[in-house]
Amino acid sequence: MQIMGSSDAGGMPAILTGEKIYNRIMAKIDEDLTTSHLQLLPEKYKNETKTEAITRAERYNKAFTEYAHRFSEFVNDWNKQFNCYRRKAMQYAEKTMRSEDESRMNNTVTFSTQS
Repeated sequence: MQIMGSSDAGGMPAILTGEKIYNRIMAKIDEDLTTSHLQLLPEKYKNETKTEAITRAERYNKAFTEYAHRFSEFVNDWNKQFNCYRRKAMQYAEKTMRSEDESRMNNTVTFSTQS
């Protein structure tokens, strides 16, 4: 599920606000329930019947159930991307430290042989 926004391959996954995450997921499920549409609902549905209101409420309940499922997928995907980033960052740090250690050891050996 691509909700996160762009990040470099293997880079730190984008960190979005809760509202952006909610709207990106919910827009694909039921546009009525996005934060930008909520204020428009009273006007949009001012003439609906009681039966239509009940049907809409059922639709909204299904939408929130689907949202919970997709949000869970989003969190799992984000965690996978973050764990990949963390592994690569640690590998880079270890490689850098190893290179610096080798450089210091070479300088020590060179210094010792010159004495």
